[in-house]
Amino acid sequence: MMNNSVMIRTQRLGFSLFEIVIVLAIVAVFATISLPLLKRVYDYTNGKILQSQLLHTIQFARQEAQTRGLPVALCQSNDSAGCSGNWLDGQLVFVDQNKDGTLNDNEQILTTIQTRMNRGLLHWRSFSSQRNDLLFLPTGAMRNDNGTFWYCPDSNGLPTWAIILSKTGRARVSYPNENGVILDARGKPFQCTDQSVIL
Repeated sequence: MMNNSVMIRTQRLGFSLFEIVIVLAIVAVFATISLPLLKRVYDYTNGKILQSQLLHTIQFARQEAQTRGLPVALCQSNDSAGCSGNWLDGQLVFVDQNKDGTLNDNEQILTTIQTRMNRGLLHWRSFSSQRNDLLFLPTGAMRNDNGTFWYCPDSNGLPTWAIILSKTGRARVSYPNENGVILDARGKPFQCTDQSVIL
């Protein structure tokens, strides 16, 4: 006699605990590998945005001084109302009638830039004085002999770029050499720990 019983297969819907653990382990490995890379990409992108913005602001201030035939100052500003804070907070460009690097009541604000960077260091060094402002004369030249901005993604690393300003007011970008450093006019490397403001 034949058994007419039919075997019914049941299908499991879902995943077993073992399968879920394997998938989570693979995701964790990929996350561990990719997070440092994503941080570097994020830092690089923020640095390039800051570089472009700062270079544009410098060129704008110089052009306004030439166009208006008046001295124009560029300074750091954390409130868009005066020269205070640090360069990563933002910048202020204004007509500086008395050439003192301070926004006075009778002086016109030309533009304000708020960078709002949440990481990194932006340094400024002027070679003829310790002033924290840049003053462009009506000729487009700078009051200072020259100066340099340099950007560090963190205080432990090396600068990723520098904007070098000549006495004529022209700006150029410099990147690390084959040794990974950016050298100043005396051949000394810019450091991320000098004159730093850590955010």
